[in-house]
Amino acid sequence: MRIARWISPALAFAAGLVWALGAMAGPAAKPAPAAGHSFRDCPDCPLMVVTPPGRFVMGSPPTEKVRGTDEDQHPVTIGYALAIAREPVTRGEFARFVRETGRTVSGCSRMRLTTNDLGPLPDASWDNLPWQTDRHPVVCVSWQDAKAYTAWLSKRAGRPYRLLSEAEWEYAARAGTTSARYFGDDPAKQCRYANGADASGRARHPEWAGSADCNDGFPETAPVGHFPPNAFGLRDMLGNALQWVEDCYRGDYKGVPVDGAPMEICNAKGHRVARGGAWNVPPGWIKAAGRDVERPEARVECIGFRVARDL
Repeated sequence: MRIARWISPALAFAAGLVWALGAMAGPAAKPAPAAGHSFRDCPDCPLMVVTPPGRFVMGSPPTEKVRGTDEDQHPVTIGYALAIAREPVTRGEFARFVRETGRTVSGCSRMRLTTNDLGPLPDASWDNLPWQTDRHPVVCVSWQDAKAYTAWLSKRAGRPYRLLSEAEWEYAARAGTTSARYFGDDPAKQCRYANGADASGRARHPEWAGSADCNDGFPETAPVGHFPPNAFGLRDMLGNALQWVEDCYRGDYKGVPVDGAPMEICNAKGHRVARGGAWNVPPGWIKAAGRDVERPEARVECIGFRVARDL
């Protein structure tokens, strides 16, 4: 207090000017939450986890044992923190959306891995798969359904929710690793870390193209969060259910944004990308760089989604 009396009139005027300018600018922007921080925007909103900014090499090296022709490596910079749902959207969360909006979501297809096409799954829908509970990831939902859900959630929470871009998804799935999977290059570890095609599923689905020689205990989907998280604290980034992302599909990465933004130039059919592998996918394809492409209206028994929001 005594020091304050020694301030000259000129200094007092300067201090007052700084205060006035600060008041005119409004309250200071809140810093983004620290990486790893988790929160909910409403009591029944998804639990979100903050992921840090960073750089990574997207795609797979030519030496990766199972590799698609659409996985060319290229550097990407995610120059911002992002909140990503800890788990995929569950059947229970999706049911709330359907009840409140009255959206019609019906029908489902089976992914034929041996012929790489879709076949009808009679009488199946997102809400009647016999192996699922409300804690399982919702599947049999289209990219269009996922977009409608994020719009509804944004209004409900008062925050801008969206799908991840393909680059954001792979960055989050890798969580700082450079191996094919966040748990390493060896797909034999699958049953400890992810729900994919395994002995239990092969017993029920002998037509599968391939499966791991282990048993994860889930012939189809597993409850979300059953397997260990990656280093970013995210669960089910690999396996269980493929996840729709925002991007239009390209058969290469030429011209694709390298700053985390989605590819928004679609082909005539508007094909979109789903990521992460699923409960019926052979071990070699459950990896960070793997890509699946489907029509935006397709509803498939192994494709769901995860939400994100900007900070």
